[in-house]
Amino acid sequence: MKNIFTSSWFALTFAARTAPRTLGAVLLLQLVLAGFPAAQVWLVSALGRAIETRSAHTYVLAFCVALLIAGFLSLQDISSRLGDILRLNIAWMGRKTVDHKVSRLPPERLAHTETNKQVRQALEVVSNGNLSVQATAVTSVIFAVTVAISLFVSIVQFNVWTAMFTILALIPSLVVNFYCSRRLAEQWEQNNDYHRHANYLCEQMIYKEPATELALLDAREWFRAEAETYRDKVASLDRSVHTMYIRTELYNSLATIACFGLALLAFVRTDTLTAVDATATLVGISSGLFAIHNVGWSVGMLMQETTPLLMLQRFFNSPEAEPPLPVIETSEQLRVEKLFVTDILYDVNLTARQGQLIAIVGLNGAGKTTLVSALVGTRPIAAGTVTIDGHDITHASFAEKHRYFGMLPQDYSRFGLTVAQNLRLGGPGDPTEALRISGADAFVHDLDQQLGEQWGGVGLSGGQWQRLSLARLRLRNPGIWILDEPTSSIDAHGEMEIFAELRRISGNKIVIVVSHRASTLRMMDKIYFLSNGRITESGTFDELYAKGGEFTELFTSQIEGVAGAADPAGPVENEQPADLGNPSDSSDSSDSEG
Repeated sequence: MKNIFTSSWFALTFAARTAPRTLGAVLLLQLVLAGFPAAQVWLVSALGRAIETRSAHTYVLAFCVALLIAGFLSLQDISSRLGDILRLNIAWMGRKTVDHKVSRLPPERLAHTETNKQVRQALEVVSNGNLSVQATAVTSVIFAVTVAISLFVSIVQFNVWTAMFTILALIPSLVVNFYCSRRLAEQWEQNNDYHRHANYLCEQMIYKEPATELALLDAREWFRAEAETYRDKVASLDRSVHTMYIRTELYNSLATIACFGLALLAFVRTDTLTAVDATATLVGISSGLFAIHNVGWSVGMLMQETTPLLMLQRFFNSPEAEPPLPVIETSEQLRVEKLFVTDILYDVNLTARQGQLIAIVGLNGAGKTTLVSALVGTRPIAAGTVTIDGHDITHASFAEKHRYFGMLPQDYSRFGLTVAQNLRLGGPGDPTEALRISGADAFVHDLDQQLGEQWGGVGLSGGQWQRLSLARLRLRNPGIWILDEPTSSIDAHGEMEIFAELRRISGNKIVIVVSHRASTLRMMDKIYFLSNGRITESGTFDELYAKGGEFTELFTSQIEGVAGAADPAGPVENEQPADLGNPSDSSDSSDSEG
């Protein structure tokens, strides 16, 4: 019960912050409407007596009854429309709040699958209307309670037992809906999980890259069948719930008939009751019960939405990352000493100085990505120190660490924005220089050109997207650059051009490169070789290759051309520049992401 009150209060306060005037108007109208059944009992009774006695007030009372009925219907329509507006406002603000929270998630949480699950659940809660339904259900319950009290007060003057049994007639509906909604709440997360799996499988058959690969594998039918399996599970759960509702509704009907029958039996046995009072009371009872006939549903909604709303409340109240700090554009020295990351990195030591190109190399799973993630603050450090220009940032916040770094991840993103918007993500600097340094000026001639075929824009090759990512990093312009396979999708000539520019601008920068290309590593001032979470070798390319150790073993095939000179980083995409000033050419620059 405590959880129901907590989630209801959360929904009500959220509605109050979102649309205070609309919520106030809805509550006021609900309270006014709640008094109508009791007023109807009094007015109909007074009208009946006036008719019997030929009173001069008969016409006035008749007009008041008509006005009451017409006013009730009009105000009910207005209240319903205001309720719709309130729900729309709550849903709109709910989505905006989720967007805000997602944009403020601490980066270290993004690595956890539970975070992704919480975000998706939060989006589904606000998109499915759980939050808005809970808020309006609270107002409906307030309305029903007020109607019940006023109806009891108006009937109790004629017969106490009739008043009591009339109110008791509402209890079976409350019990049934409470029970069914509790069952629904228990299976909400399971149902939600089935929906997410089905939607994920369907999305893979829609988006270009995975859909194309599935078509080439003739695997779309398997994905369709798997999605259908999850949708069948959802349908099975829904059918079981509706079957449960039908079964319990039969019990509810029998119990309600019994209570209402006892109320009428007690009513007709009242010795002092007149025909006029009886008519007025029955009219009031029927009007009141009709007004609050869905109170069971409203209470059921409070119960049913408790689980998703408590989850949403926890998500809304979760800690936010600090706002970004100004970028530090120059750093003289980065020093890592005895760095440990639980179960991955052990006693890592390295030093990088301004003007140097440093490389981190190792087999897959050696800990390279973990190391750079720990440096920029997206992975926790268990022990050791990280200092920049003598400042210890080992346990500093992400915002404090990140201001020193700019990172080009291996899995760079392909944002379906305009060229200008893509570049502004990096910073407010001069886009012309950034495009030149990354080599993107060869295919970018219009900053307002839309990218991404999803929005009808130009498709780019993997190498072209990678060049735009490098341009963004240049616009951020931090003192320390971390490049994870920065030329993996770029041909050898383009690679030479990019590293020549990096060498030119690295005079006041520290550049750290993660790479498996021998051609790239030959340009490095120093290489650190990671093996099983430890740095086992360091030196220049020639020094390490001459040692005949693990580094030599890893790069022998590339240097000697054995087995077709296979590159461990994988094949390089053939860059076919798309002229971004001429959208009609986009078909010639297909997005070779496969």
